[in-house]
Amino acid sequence: GEHAVAEAGTETVRHGGTRARVLMFRNVFTKDVDRGDARQVNPGAHHLISALHRDGHRVVLLDGKHPLQDVCSRPPPVDEQLAPDGVLTDPEELVRALDAHPDLDLVCLTVLERSFAQVRELCRWIRARCDAWIAIGGPMPTASPEHCLAHLPEVDLLVRGDGESILPRIARAVAGRRRSDDGARATLDALRGEVGVAGRAGDVLMCAHLDRINRVRDLDDSPLDFDILERDHV
Repeated sequence: GEHAVAEAGTETVRHGGTRARVLMFRNVFTKDVDRGDARQVNPGAHHLISALHRDGHRVVLLDGKHPLQDVCSRPPPVDEQLAPDGVLTDPEELVRALDAHPDLDLVCLTVLERSFAQVRELCRWIRARCDAWIAIGGPMPTASPEHCLAHLPEVDLLVRGDGESILPRIARAVAGRRRSDDGARATLDALRGEVGVAGRAGDVLMCAHLDRINRVRDLDDSPLDFDILERDHV
């Protein structure tokens, strides 16, 4: 289907370079339910989207998924180039979104070990079409941040652990700044005091307490925005 833009009212308009436009997937992981993909919003993505909305950022939401791989019969391929339909169920949805939003500031991707090759190809597609910052998080960046940075050269930012507190601050830091701009280093400077974050711009690599992991101690401090849910998401 067509991509959707979820907005939290007029406050989401970027103002003074502090509000960003962010691209995310509602649930990039395939779950076979009644011979079809589950439509539920991924709980982790739901927390991140809610946090971005609370901070006034605009979020472009996509419905594409990584095609399910049988990782029990053989390890997922990491060295071979994947066809578009092996990366996303609807690659054209991503193309339409990137074309429709040339002002994207940030693209957020989740990385699991089994989806590493799919994310690698996804990063290449995005970088070929878009100069937005690419940020990754999830289990693999949390467990192996150095490996992810080394083998995903298109990635600009990496977060270890829970993202709902730090992602809005990252969005503010990148708002209005392209990764190839002269101001890219200022983005890294703005993030130097964070925890469990790495970033790179040009020949600069910034590691902000990369030995530590972001954690949300109480989920009551991470309220959910239920306006993003539609009938077929429940």
